[in-house]
Amino acid sequence: MNDGNQRPRQPYDAARQSDTPVRPRRRVLTHAGSVVDNFLTARRMTSKVFQTRVFQTFHAVIGEATRKHAKAFKLKGSELTVAVDSASWRQQLSFMVDDLRRQVNEKLGKETLSVIRLVHGDISKIPDDDAAPPAPEPLRGALPEELAVADTLGRLVIDGELGTIISHAYLGAKRSGRT
Repeated sequence: MNDGNQRPRQPYDAARQSDTPVRPRRRVLTHAGSVVDNFLTARRMTSKVFQTRVFQTFHAVIGEATRKHAKAFKLKGSELTVAVDSASWRQQLSFMVDDLRRQVNEKLGKETLSVIRLVHGDISKIPDDDAAPPAPEPLRGALPEELAVADTLGRLVIDGELGTIISHAYLGAKRSGRT
């Protein structure tokens, strides 16, 4: 109803609307660390990453010579279990265990370990956590929706190489059923 006081509605004119300037979408800068943290949390992978970080820190603290005879292999709560290949190395490390624990906690930046437990074991059967990860699988076979999500995740960071790594990690998690 038009009582004379209101202007009549104009029909939608697509040609007129397309001439209006469109402002570019503002890109929000995100720290790579927060993107990776969110990704790992969503995939329930943070505990494995934390465990690997503790193992690598322990191995860095003990040094290359000692690492040939001792290897961290289990983290339960704040207790780190280390396999040692001989009784003499186990005894030697038992004298250093408090100092090693303190150094690992300092490098990690918080009081993570309360106990380092030494056990006799064959360290050659324990896999290296700091070995280079396998190369990502090719992208073929991914669904278009998965590629779109991977592309979006990769574009959240400015560093193109890191974006590619994040995209591949997402697609790898999809393939293995962790998403």
